[in-house]
Amino acid sequence: MSGSRRAVVALLCLTAVCTLGGCTSILSDDITQEELIEKAESAEPPEEMSATVEVNATVDDEQIGYSYDVWYRQGGLSRVEGTYRGSRTVQVNDGDKIWAYNADEETVSIREDQTDISPLRDAVNITEELLRSKNATDITKTEYEGREVYHVVFDESATQKEKNQNSVLTPLVPSVGGILPGGQTDQAENETADGVERVELWIDAEYMYVLRQTVEGEDPSEQRYTDVEFEPGIDDDRFELDVPENATVNEIETPEYREFDSLGEFLAQSPVEIERPTFETLDAEFERGFFLSENNSEGIRVGIRYDVGQPSWLTVNKYNDTTETTVEGEPIQVDGVDGVYEEVSQNSHKISWTANGFRYQILASVQTDRETLIRLAESMETT
Repeated sequence: MSGSRRAVVALLCLTAVCTLGGCTSILSDDITQEELIEKAESAEPPEEMSATVEVNATVDDEQIGYSYDVWYRQGGLSRVEGTYRGSRTVQVNDGDKIWAYNADEETVSIREDQTDISPLRDAVNITEELLRSKNATDITKTEYEGREVYHVVFDESATQKEKNQNSVLTPLVPSVGGILPGGQTDQAENETADGVERVELWIDAEYMYVLRQTVEGEDPSEQRYTDVEFEPGIDDDRFELDVPENATVNEIETPEYREFDSLGEFLAQSPVEIERPTFETLDAEFERGFFLSENNSEGIRVGIRYDVGQPSWLTVNKYNDTTETTVEGEPIQVDGVDGVYEEVSQNSHKISWTANGFRYQILASVQTDRETLIRLAESMETT
């Protein structure tokens, strides 16, 4: 199951809206999308939050449904408890380490937290990103779970689709750290969902937190928060895991992941030389650099994300793992060496090639055409 398809979300019908919170009414004063973006930019996240998250989705023709309870505190502290396919799992982030308990296997895994993920802080950033991703077709005000919310609709069927236009980004919040399906996102990729026709968001008016989400399209899905409490006064021991006496404890080596906002610092800190493309027809701006290294192996991945004025970043990756994998794509030549061109989705594509003991990849929106990708690859002079 691909990373983008793991991001499962929200609810379907008007009846449920009325049952769960109150029927939608159009605002007496118009609310513009720009005003909502400004609210998200200035919103202060709560110090704490607790809720139950309910998920129903169709993924690759498989029906998936589960729920989990969450407790969040600023600083990255979290607790997630849920049952998926009969297996109960508890994950606790104490701000220093992540503890994951599997009741069926009677195991506890412990790893350092190097992600800098804070669901309460990141949720507002995700809301802003979603609001910027596409023009909303409808914005109204309603209630959900007794709270005032903005109901925002992105409807592809209501607007003319342009060729090579990105679909609406599927909401990816909150992260639950990967212990349950749909919770983990790859920090080093920038993927959008394929085949999305309509997305609805119910955004808390005070904290700009997405409390309910629906996605209609190739893989319809629904996610909603219930029993939502902001600033509930969570006991400190909620963010501790009492390890059962009969549990087997495994300490896991955590890959080192680092991000850099400064290109100069990134180039200085990178464990390998970084070849960069020469942009001639694109107005590219350095967005972020990153590297990921395995502590118990020599595996290294580095990459740069560029803002090229398109709905998604252009990302250049370099790996020292050249293990051959079966790839379905079009054979191409990159400066005299064999490469592969692949359509990742209807909105993105990539090319990859191997040279001098490294594997390279350029991932971009289809607004950057195939020939431009090849020219960018060749400008890196990796051969």
